[in-house]
Parts: sequence; C-alpha cells; structure tokens
Amino acid sequence: MKSTRHTSSSTEPSSTGVSANEIISSMLKYYGEFGFERDARFGMRATVLAFTNAVILAKEYPADATRLAAALKLPSAVQELTRITAAELVAEVSDDDSWVDNLWGVLPAHWAELPVAKMPNSINAQIAFSLSVGIAVGVHQVDFAALIIRRTLLMNEENRFIACRLNDWSDHQFQPLSSPFLEFVSYHYRDRPVERRVMLQSAGETHACAMHLPDPWQIGFWVEQGWARGRHLTEQHPEIVQQLLEELTTEERASTLKLYQNLVIMPAAPHGRVDIERATLAFFAASEGGCCAIEYCRGDLPRKMVRMAFDFAIWMGIISALPLPREKVA
Repeated sequence: MKSTRHTSSSTEPSSTGVSANEIISSMLKYYGEFGFERDARFGMRATVLAFTNAVILAKEYPADATRLAAALKLPSAVQELTRITAAELVAEVSDDDSWVDNLWGVLPAHWAELPVAKMPNSINAQIAFSLSVGIAVGVHQVDFAALIIRRTLLMNEENRFIACRLNDWSDHQFQPLSSPFLEFVSYHYRDRPVERRVMLQSAGETHACAMHLPDPWQIGFWVEQGWARGRHLTEQHPEIVQQLLEELTTEERASTLKLYQNLVIMPAAPHGRVDIERATLAFFAASEGGCCAIEYCRGDLPRKMVRMAFDFAIWMGIISALPLPREKVA
C-alpha cells in the first residue's frame, strides 16, 4: 500500500511520547466518526482495523512498528502469545472475500484465551493485542502480510482510509494530523500541494457550517458551496487558479473541461441556468464505471460522496468563471 503519510524533517525519538490508551483512543474516535456504531459488532470491527493498521505499518516502516510495540507495553508473555497467534492466523484466514469474517472470528477467540481478557476496559486491551499481532504478522509472516495488504486495498474507500492511519500518524507520535474528515480530504491530494491547501481550507470552512445542519453530509449543500467557492477563487485569486492548473497534466485539464462542457453547459443550454447538483449526480453516474452512483444511492459512504461532490463542484465553478474561451484550461 502506498504511504500517504506526511514526512518530518526532525529526528524521531525512540519512543512515541504518548500512551497506548491515547493511541487507541484516537483510533476509536476515527472509527466512530466514520460511522461505526457502538453496537455488538463494534469491538470486532475495531480489532480488525487495528490489526490491518499494524500489519501495514510493520510491513512498510518496521522501525515505526517497533516504537508502537514499545508504546503498547505488553508483558513479554503476552508478546510471545501474539507471535504465536500471528503464525496461526496464516492457516485461519483465507485469501478470499471471507478474510474479514475470518479475522472477526479468530482474533477475539485468541484474545479470549489470555488471562488479561477479563480485565476492565477490555476493548482497549483487545485492540492493543490486535495491534501487537498485526506487528508480528508484518515482521515475521511476510507472505501473509502481503495478502492482508492486498485484501485491504480491495476495501471501500472509507475503510481503506481508516485501515492505514498509523502510517500517517507515525511521524506525529501516532496521533491524528487533523479532524477525521479533513484528514480524509488531505489523503486524496498528497501529490498536489496547491490543491491540497485549497481543498483543505474550503472543505474545513464548509464542514464547520455543515455540522450545524440536521444532515452534515447533504450533497446539495456541499455542491452549492463548492460551486460558489470555485467561482470566487477564480474571480478573486486568479494566481492561485493558475497554480492549480499547473499541477494538472494536459490530459487532466482536457478531461476537466470536457466534464464542464458535457455535464454543466449542455444540460443548461435550453434554459440558461446551471443545475450544479444535477451535474454532480451525472458525474457520479459517470465515475468508476457507475459504482459511485450505486454508492450514492446506498448512502453508506457519505464522506466519499461529499468529498467527490465538493471537488467536482469547485472545479466546475473555477472553469465557469474563467474568461471565455477558457483557454487556460485547454
């Protein structure tokens, strides 16, 4: 899995400087804010996601995984049991779509065999155990770790994001870089610093307003905000728009202009009024082979839908305010 973490120029300390409970609390907060309810399945889902985070971290950044293991402060006997569990998982987890269900079953079963399973606040302790097992898999079970990473890449976009947070957080004492949604936004613009800065500022301001609505993930609100902010950016800050355009390849600029012509201008021609929400829904239908339209209708990935809608609307707003014939895009 390609790393999305921010690099730091400072020398990393040998320990994290935060407790295991602080690290785990941050992970639990992210799970909650990404829609994981505290129901009967919450513990299983949390342990599986902790496990994938640790596998990916150990596979890509073993030194950081060693720091995480030190922060967990598990007794040596428990550490040995996590290594045994890691070895046994190879035979217990299948390389097919049942892999998550397998982990749901076997991680709690292995945990239940430990004396510490009866301790108070066992959800934190169980996640610490799963993190330790994930580290052991990443370090000692190389082929199995590759399987887990390959399967993680097939998760939906929101799950993929929270399945690899420790990679990004390891340069920040395993603590979040920002609020969950804004970190999710930043995750998509890691190779484009200007666009990341623009999107983070705009999304942050819009998100702060949206949180006062009954439904903060209402597509109509986000696309209207994106359209208005894109037009404002072109009209008031043309130098930033120029920098944004310079980050795009020639093919990307042509594709963006085509989206504007096909989804915004052509439907608006009969009556002269732009319906940016309708254009956004058409964009969903044309994205990822139509899968985005299905995801929108299901309503189970609201953060992905909002981010895509906001991005689309901002760019359409930018192009709409460029001087005709919009030669800066073409």
